[in-house]
Amino acid sequence: MVLDWPSKDPDEVKDYRLDWGAQLGDDDLATSVWSIVSGVGLTIGVQSNDPKSSTVWLSAGTSGVTYELLNRVTTTGGRTYDQSVLLPVVDGQGVVPGPNAQTFKARYPEFASVSSTLINMVLADAVDMVGESWYQRDRLKAQLLWTAHTLTMEGEPGRSSTGQGTAGTGVVKRRKVGDVETEFATPGGSSGGGSASGYASTTYGQQFMALMRRNFPAVAVV
Repeated sequence: MVLDWPSKDPDEVKDYRLDWGAQLGDDDLATSVWSIVSGVGLTIGVQSNDPKSSTVWLSAGTSGVTYELLNRVTTTGGRTYDQSVLLPVVDGQGVVPGPNAQTFKARYPEFASVSSTLINMVLADAVDMVGESWYQRDRLKAQLLWTAHTLTMEGEPGRSSTGQGTAGTGVVKRRKVGDVETEFATPGGSSGGGSASGYASTTYGQQFMALMRRNFPAVAVV
């Protein structure tokens, strides 16, 4: 389970505390090490722990980026635990961070087992794909749908022995989404996900196509 911390400003230097008491029971913390799993520009400062909690000081960070941090602790009883935490960085002008792995997994819990690092990498591509030219009301939904489609085409959330996706790919003879109709008979469609047949091969891609037509009415895919 990934935790979510309140945002920080890039200019702030703040301490963040993680309570391990409920998980430890009668055991106590011996060591605590923090690391940055995804995101560039955030600085880890002083790290410390007491018997039931760990603390890390954080500074800098890039506005609009949601960082994933990992706290690995060991206990006096010889146990090792990991806890991931998401930290959005937002400047004083109120820049809203883009979608992150936690947002994505909350919307599509079927991808809960997928690495948050991988999801954040694909989301970064989605933000480039669905940019300012889209209606603001559709932008986030389209980014999440494109990410879900792309991950599915790459074989997530489960992989078969052939590396093909198990969540929505397969032979599609004919699909119609609004006025968009696509016909093909190749298992899995396009691996890149950018063609009409690629999008039509997953339910996420079909919904993405529908949004794309609403944002760009002149686009016709037959």
